[in-house]
Amino acid sequence: MVIKIKNRKKADLSVNTIVVAILALVVLFVLILIFSKQSVNFRQGLNDCESKQGLCRSKASCDTDKGQILSFKCNTANKDDVCCYLSCESQKGRCTTKADCTTTANSGINYLLYTNCDDKAQVCCFNK
Repeated sequence: MVIKIKNRKKADLSVNTIVVAILALVVLFVLILIFSKQSVNFRQGLNDCESKQGLCRSKASCDTDKGQILSFKCNTANKDDVCCYLSCESQKGRCTTKADCTTTANSGINYLLYTNCDDKAQVCCFNK
């Protein structure tokens, strides 16, 4: 008389494989969720006016100061604000006459030419 013993090892291997596959899918889902949230923050930073050294202000104010209007988003209460790049103010300077800038300076060149101040016959001064 021959007794046949069923081999249950194949069934155990299938259950283990399914469990590992489910765990891998859960980990993959969590990673996708984490990276998708980070990419949204990254994309918002790319389109933000302040991250490009722009200033959110009215179009008329930007035109008056001879600024360059950029196509980035302004997160201000006034929806009519535009992203205005003022080359002098973005570099922490101020528009003033060359004489005023050099008389208050200690030494060296402390002003910059070819900025939005040029149209006002001024220079961009960096002393405080």
